[in-house]
Amino acid sequence: MTDEDEFEAVVHQRICEAARITGYPFLGLRSLVREMGAYGAAKRLIAPTPQNLGRFPKGLRVLFDHSLLRDSIEQAVIEFGQSGRLFTADDVQHAEDRLALMGAVLKRRPQPSPKR
Repeated sequence: MTDEDEFEAVVHQRICEAARITGYPFLGLRSLVREMGAYGAAKRLIAPTPQNLGRFPKGLRVLFDHSLLRDSIEQAVIEFGQSGRLFTADDVQHAEDRLALMGAVLKRRPQPSPKR
């Protein structure tokens, strides 16, 4: 199995696990992975482009809200890259930056008031 095949399997497993826990289907991410492959989807999602900066798809927000960022494609990039597989140090940094920015932005958003 190649590193890319292993990454594909890890991403699919994490999507399924996150969907099982949250009940959210992650259809956008599944579609992107089906269209581009997990590696291509990851490279697109972590790229520091204007359309990515400060924008977090609903699926990523769902992971954040359920404390499941460990199942994010960004976390998979970090893990593979840090072990010297598939992703460069720059890719790892972009993924880390994206998760850090998301944490900072989403922690500040207003929370719904509890129902009485």
